[in-house]
Amino acid sequence: HKFQFKNLLPAVSLYGGANFVLGDNPFYIGEPTISYRGMIATQSRLTPRFVLITNTAYDRISTDDPELSYTISLSHAFRNPKWSVFVEHQGIDSDRYSDVLIRGGIAHLLKENLQFDFNMGASLKNTPTRIFFGIGGSYRMDFHKDSLKPIEDQEADQNGGAIDKKAMKKKK
Repeated sequence: HKFQFKNLLPAVSLYGGANFVLGDNPFYIGEPTISYRGMIATQSRLTPRFVLITNTAYDRISTDDPELSYTISLSHAFRNPKWSVFVEHQGIDSDRYSDVLIRGGIAHLLKENLQFDFNMGASLKNTPTRIFFGIGGSYRMDFHKDSLKPIEDQEADQNGGAIDKKAMKKKK
């Protein structure tokens, strides 16, 4: 349960999408109907209970006011793994809006794929200062199914190798 340097190597994902401004929206005067966005997300499992997540996004790429933002999040699972806490630092930079935000919260896994969270945060700038809270939920759609293979059909080097004879002994 200790930190290992190899755990700093993150899982990486790429995201691409589009923003759509429909109708006569007074908040987006002069914006194109479609603008593009992209993001790089990473996740590193530092220890069995600590996870570091980063998101770096470039939004409204094809507009006059593109936005660069990042989020760094550290989460910690409690002994009851259905509960976790998190802290986040978020930076936003564009000609239209710039800010630095901090937030923290708690999350609960209600069912295998259903999670709820409560968070509070504040901006670090004073033009104006923002204090906020939020309640959220997420549902994971997991279409991945592992194929079950009888143990006698598995090779010794699969799933972590051969079982150590002392692995099941109670630790003192």
